[in-house]
Amino acid sequence: MVRFKQQTKKQKNTYMKQITSPNSGIAAPTSLMAALLANMDLKNPNHGDIVEGEVVASTRGGFLVSIGTKSDAYISADECIDLKVGDKAKFIVIKRTDSDEEFTLSQNRVAAVEQRNAAWTKLGALVESNGVTTALVSTLTHSKATEHFSGVEAIIDGVTCFIPRRELVVFGDPNKLLNTLLPVKVTKIDRESGRHGEVILSHAKAVQEQQHAFLSTLKRGTIITGKVTRILADEKGVLVDLGETTGLVHRSELSDNRSARTADLVTMGQELTLEVIKVDLVKLAVHLSVKSAAFKSLKCGEVVDGIVVNVAPFGIFVTLHGCVDGLLHESELDGQDKASFAVRQPIQVRIKGIDAKQQRVSLTRVGVLATPQS
Repeated sequence: MVRFKQQTKKQKNTYMKQITSPNSGIAAPTSLMAALLANMDLKNPNHGDIVEGEVVASTRGGFLVSIGTKSDAYISADECIDLKVGDKAKFIVIKRTDSDEEFTLSQNRVAAVEQRNAAWTKLGALVESNGVTTALVSTLTHSKATEHFSGVEAIIDGVTCFIPRRELVVFGDPNKLLNTLLPVKVTKIDRESGRHGEVILSHAKAVQEQQHAFLSTLKRGTIITGKVTRILADEKGVLVDLGETTGLVHRSELSDNRSARTADLVTMGQELTLEVIKVDLVKLAVHLSVKSAAFKSLKCGEVVDGIVVNVAPFGIFVTLHGCVDGLLHESELDGQDKASFAVRQPIQVRIKGIDAKQQRVSLTRVGVLATPQS
């Protein structure tokens, strides 16, 4: 057989054409053709690729592993998990020479890389599906130029992501976000960016989606509970935490007592029973009423405790459940003198009638055994 090293470049090319041409009339040796085909099929792995291989020899400080390349790859003992000659396993390429002829492997790092690859696959799927997941806030970030709060770093399955400040829903001190799980949507991924890739998240979009889903379940007239989270300035009312979103209770829906301040009617953290009076799916807002919920709980004939809020010429106004005013007409005092009642005085009354349309309640003292307390 003519050796390639003794030929000129032109002769080599001519010979190669002859042995690969079906009409050349020259039969190529089987071993040479097999070698050529084998070399054509070789696909050298890149740095970071996971490959399957077989340990073929033990060498100083490690092993040689056959991974289907021209030469066996090397793995040091520090990168092994109880390997021995003959074992088949998965490895990750941690070093590749410029000539592509030598590869260094690791077995220890395979699990972490597979987990990271699965995480990136999940992130890509979330972008495609526009789905919602959760991320653990690990670090607050600040602008290098102004030192202002610029966002947070958050972890999803080991991948560090970034949530810009404009995509966060946070009130007050942002430090309270640390080590908390936030619902997020993945808005951008670029695995090739920088050393570790780039993932941008939006907390705001996830919250909006959750709010829309929750508000879609609410109907006007629904009775729910919520906790007071904020008392608004200028007697505008209070914000109430409903779990999935925040609702507004206008001052006029807190109590019939118009002279009382909002801070006198509710306290921070107080749990309120509320009726849904309006749902706006466009603005993602829900309006609630303490008065309406309390009014619905009243029953004709029941005896309830109340507080005298006004003594009028024709009777006495009594607040029930701290928010609904009822009229105790002077004809329903059961023989008691109207002058014996005073504002802020506790009183026990019976509900005589309920006008649901006008939201009016008539009261009576007839048949009520308790006497007014001084």
